[in-house]
Amino acid sequence: MDYMAEVALYRDSLLSVLSPGSFRYRMNELQQNIHKGYPDKAEAELLALLTDTPEDNLNYPMVTYLLGTIYRMKQQPELAETYYALSSISDIEQAIKDNASMQHLAAMRYEQEDIDRAYLYAGSAIEDAIFCNVYFRTVYLSQFYTIVNAAYREKEAERRNELLFYLAMISLLSFFLILAVMYVSRQMQKVSRIKEELAGMNWKLVELNNDIV
Repeated sequence: MDYMAEVALYRDSLLSVLSPGSFRYRMNELQQNIHKGYPDKAEAELLALLTDTPEDNLNYPMVTYLLGTIYRMKQQPELAETYYALSSISDIEQAIKDNASMQHLAAMRYEQEDIDRAYLYAGSAIEDAIFCNVYFRTVYLSQFYTIVNAAYREKEAERRNELLFYLAMISLLSFFLILAVMYVSRQMQKVSRIKEELAGMNWKLVELNNDIV
């Protein structure tokens, strides 16, 4: 099922009934422009709107989310992550569970092979989707989380194998160090015995010299 097509249809329906001057109307209109491939006009309007929207405002997460979406479309990942992160932080601070910013952060981190953060973000996103009972997002995140989870488990296995390798190397080096210490100790004992023998011989020579004199 093409959920994005359904979302577009519902958004068109909303635009037909919402008041043109309302915030919800503006947000839906901007999203339509973004998803139809006209992000530049939406970007300018959102940046202007952001300057008048405090961080603790309920609209702040949506504005920053849409900016993140625009910059991801324009292949500007640093700006996209910045605005998605701002949106996610605001969602968390305002206890907003119906969000998508964390989902996009997880996907971007996975694309950058940052599996640890992708796994963390995906887990948080799917919990929120399940909590809000957002069916299409839950389905998508379940599939995505399966992929991320498999990559995370594989990385964990690699870490364990690497750890075992280093432990084996440390054990081997410790064994050789013990052998070296034992060898040096025995050599020192031999040197000590030789010194004692030389001291004894020297003493005998002194006695013989005294006898001759």
